[in-house]
Amino acid sequence: MGNEDHKLSESTVKAIGGACTAAGNTMPTAFGTHTTLVGPVVLRNQFLRVKYFKHFLELAKIFEDCLKLTIDADYVDNELWEQIAAWVLTYKKIYYQYNLARLSTCTLTVHALLHIPDNILNGGPVWCYWNYITE
Repeated sequence: MGNEDHKLSESTVKAIGGACTAAGNTMPTAFGTHTTLVGPVVLRNQFLRVKYFKHFLELAKIFEDCLKLTIDADYVDNELWEQIAAWVLTYKKIYYQYNLARLSTCTLTVHALLHIPDNILNGGPVWCYWNYITE
């Protein structure tokens, strides 16, 4: 337990860095589609194990749902909350691996995902306001 490698290849990391650098002085909103539209294409077949890509796609789906123009409160309170909680548990399993040496993978932004459903119920869809902790 706690010895699985989840890193991207060096060439993939360089390509992502190059794309970010090439973006130059673009508005941060230009990255708004990175996870949901660009990421699935760029990261396909780049992970050493497919489970990491599938996990990324699950996050992209969560983001898509959170960014809908309208979102049903029952969906947020039940299905979305369950999807996010399951995603975080899977994250801990495949990245943290319950190994204290990997504790740094459990960032505040990963935990903050758990609060998104409450934020939506209290403030509306996430596109209505800035959610600094998860941006």
